[in-house]
Amino acid sequence: MRRPIWFHTLPSLSRRAVALGLIAAPTMAFARSPDCGPAPQILFVCEAGTVNSAIARELFRARAADAGLDVRVVSRGLHPEDHLTPVVAEKLRNDGVDATREPTISLTTADIATAKIVIAFNAAAENPLLRAARRWNVPSWGVDYTASKAVMDIHIGKLIAELVTRPQAGCAAPPK
Repeated sequence: MRRPIWFHTLPSLSRRAVALGLIAAPTMAFARSPDCGPAPQILFVCEAGTVNSAIARELFRARAADAGLDVRVVSRGLHPEDHLTPVVAEKLRNDGVDATREPTISLTTADIATAKIVIAFNAAAENPLLRAARRWNVPSWGVDYTASKAVMDIHIGKLIAELVTRPQAGCAAPPK
């Protein structure tokens, strides 16, 4: 096979450099530009609005920022109530997560209407308003913090990967 002339002018790259470039390329390619319109909204909903949805909001924001995604992330509760135990709050603080950073707000139909993606946790997914929501089942943070953290991390990682690999509405698709 004859290679094009420009091929011989490429620098020699290590496998690691190529792998890192392939990992970073989708993130860079799908970062939103200012002319794409408003940032899409991701809505997390749980029963009380103080545990799963609030934790997901904070973890997702950090991971989305690291991935170069421009998204608006909000959390809501079906029946707002402080269910975050001091033990779980302390473990979260040790992990750099402040689930109490924002006030707990009740879910409204307007929240659902403005969200690009709605995620409902556990029993909240049974609410008729959330019938079209994606359902994430996460173990109780108070019973098994480590398992809850691992499951949440998997869900968030998959959502980040999905958003990184698809162009957003109103934005031009990246060149292939």
